[in-house]
Formats: sequence, C-alpha cells, structure tokens
Amino acid sequence: MEVALQNLGMTASTVGGTFLGGAVIQAFGLEAGLWLLTAATAGGIIVHRHVSVPTSTTIAPRRGAIRSAAAVALRTQPLRSLLALSAVLGVVITASTLLLPEIARDVLRTDSLAASALNVAMSIGMITTSMFVATRWRPARPGRALMFAAGSAMGTGLVALGLSRLYLLTLLICLCWGLTGGIAMTMLRTLLQLHTPPELMGRVMGLAAMAQNGAFPIGALVLFGLVSATSVTTSMVIVGIVCSFAVWNIVFRPTIRNL
Repeated sequence: MEVALQNLGMTASTVGGTFLGGAVIQAFGLEAGLWLLTAATAGGIIVHRHVSVPTSTTIAPRRGAIRSAAAVALRTQPLRSLLALSAVLGVVITASTLLLPEIARDVLRTDSLAASALNVAMSIGMITTSMFVATRWRPARPGRALMFAAGSAMGTGLVALGLSRLYLLTLLICLCWGLTGGIAMTMLRTLLQLHTPPELMGRVMGLAAMAQNGAFPIGALVLFGLVSATSVTTSMVIVGIVCSFAVWNIVFRPTIRNL
C-alpha cells in the first residue's frame, strides 16, 4: 500500500505540473514555463527543510557501502533482475520524455497545451491503478502481476506511440500505457523492498533509483544518434522494440513470474 501511495503522490504532482506547465507556456511563452519550474524547485527546497528525518541508532560503515551493497544485489536473484528491469524502465521513461513532445509538435501538429494533455492522460492512468492497488487489490502473486503489466506495455507502448498518427489515438495509448504503468511500477518497487535485506534497504533502493535515473543520459545519447540517423517516430519504434525484448527476457523468467 505504501508503495502505491508513493506512486499516487508522484503521478498526481506530475498531472498538475504537466498541465499547469503546458497552460503557462501556451499563454505566456517558454520563458514563463522556466520561471514556473524555478518557483517549483524553490518550493520543494522549502518543504524539504521542514521534513523530519528519523535518526538511526546504529552507525553504518560508509567506506565501500555502496560497492558492497551492489555486490550483494547483483549476485542475488531476484534483485539482479529487478534492478535490470529498473534500468529498462529508465530507458522507456527517457524515450517518452524526450520524444513524445517532439511527436506531438512535429507529427501530430498540436500546441503546448494539447501536448501536455498526453502526459496528463498517462498520469491519470497511473493514478487510477495506483489507487486501485492501494485500496482494493493486493495480488497474491505480485511477480505475475509485474510480468503481465510490464510485459504487455512497457516497451510496446513506445512502439504504439511511434506508429500513431492521430492525436486521439495517441491520447488513448497514453491513458492505457499509464494504467499498466501504475501496476508495473508499484509491483516493481514492492518486490524490490520485499526481497531486500532490511540492513541494505536504503542502499539497494538507491541502486534502483540510480539504475532508473542513470539510464537518462545514456538513453539521451542513443536517442540523439537515432533521431539524427532516422526520424523521431522511427527512433521511438526502434527503442520500443529493443526495450520490449529486454523486458520480456526479464519478466518471463521463473525468477520474476514465480514471485
């Protein structure tokens, strides 16, 4: 439930921020959008300063802590597969973040507000399934739920977005992608926490965040080369196919599906 509520809070803020940003850019220009981002960052700093973090009664060794945690995680199943899936998720997020606005502008010929509505639809889907998981549904086999959600949509959603040439169809794809994404992200983080030793929880979850966010610069470089050699839509399809095969290779193994 806690993980689902975290996803709910994150996606709810994404909906508000994306829609507000699109509206501000549409009304006042790109510079106003950057000022809005600056104000939101300042607000986050102010809120963070008032967060009370519990102090630990034990002092964990700092030297080599991340390296030792990585060694444990990478030689232990299902942590190794779950961290690999986190990295693939990072590539998928990178592709949708960087290429979807370009597709909305150059292929679908929409304005900033309509382009932001695509991300809003995706976030609404994630909120819907996150609320469902938090309040109504606790799967007896979370690995099976992760297999179906990630295997059916994580990479194939990029392929569908790259092939679509209709705005309403793209909007529907974003909504459905968000619905499955909410389940996949919730199950992924839940399984990471369930199979991580308590003394390594912070470090392993940090590794998961690094695997996901660290994929952004690598994915951005790859996308730059692909877009330069082909087109935005072709690049989206290529990355979607590669990510689909990577996801299937991970989630269809007994290591994940039998969790």
